[in-house]
Amino acid sequence: MSFQNEVILPVIKLAAVLTFFVATLSLHSCTEESNDICYSFDERQCASDPWKVAEPDRLNDSLDDFISSYFLTNDIELKSLSIDEAFHEVNCLACDVCPTSTRIYISVSQLDKQKVEVLDLLSLAEIDCEGL
Repeated sequence: MSFQNEVILPVIKLAAVLTFFVATLSLHSCTEESNDICYSFDERQCASDPWKVAEPDRLNDSLDDFISSYFLTNDIELKSLSIDEAFHEVNCLACDVCPTSTRIYISVSQLDKQKVEVLDLLSLAEIDCEGL
């Protein structure tokens, strides 16, 4: 009986505590991942995207700056933004319906999902956030 009280019961208690912590960490990490949603979309030919409005004091801004400002104007906070300027190797040249070579990747809060989806973004698609 002494061996059980001195060795086995503390090991069982330790295993229970460790199991609780592992389960808590697993639940927490799944909850964090589900708070963000990721999208990809394309830049349009002829600079016809709404963020392409060039104001004289912003002529030197980067594409990142224009896109970030556009989303903030629409009350959407970008969690991440990345741009692949060589995504499309071949494309058409029609304004407003054809993409340039550029594909844009963003992540936003799950709360902003509907706000993003009502914007007129070319080829908007929900994607896996892995790797963004």
